Amino acid sequence: MSYHDLENLKYVIMNLSNVTQSKIDDCMQTNVNTLRRNNSNTQTILKWEGENPSWVNDLGLTIYSNKGVREYLTENPSEWEQN
Repeated sequence: MSYHDLENLKYVIMNLSNVTQSKIDDCMQTNVNTLRRNNSNTQTILKWEGENPSWVNDLGLTIYSNKGVREYLTENPSEWEQN
């Protein structure tokens, strides 16, 4: 994936308890076992390209760009391992 392609991706950070397979199906991840999780195993990051899935607005989630989610992770290193 090129840098240009990364700029088209959108991300949300959400509670792991709100993740369902249908939400994962709307995203680029494949299943709950492959999700990146925070250190306390309570939140995850989902990413997609294109239109926002309806549940993003329904849950009132903040949508991040690739740059924005990287900045969030850098600003919160104690919550997220670098991997």
